[in-house]
Amino acid sequence: MEQCAKDIKKVSLELGGNAPFIVFDDADLDKAVEGALASKFRNAGQTCVCANRLYVQNGVYDRFAEKLQQAVSKLHIGNGLEKGVTIGPLIDEKAVAKVGRAYCRCAGERRARGLRR
Repeated sequence: MEQCAKDIKKVSLELGGNAPFIVFDDADLDKAVEGALASKFRNAGQTCVCANRLYVQNGVYDRFAEKLQQAVSKLHIGNGLEKGVTIGPLIDEKAVAKVGRAYCRCAGERRARGLRR
């Protein structure tokens, strides 16, 4: 990362399945939302490089959360082979249970107050 910083090169890090997605106060929020969607929802979020944590600076948190909520609400979940479907099913019951646990934890978080299922 230090070597990339010298020349302002893009860098991608493998962090053992704990990939963060970071949004700074000076970010282009539309591009950040687009990137977050691609990072988290690609392959229904079932790849080892999907973002597992979104860190957003306080200065843009509320605006980012609102834009992200709007974008997520437009995802059409269903059979991935059907026209208009943007996100397919989870791979198995274990994956469904994992998502359910994560949602329950998130719903209890104070900062999750503006996001809806």
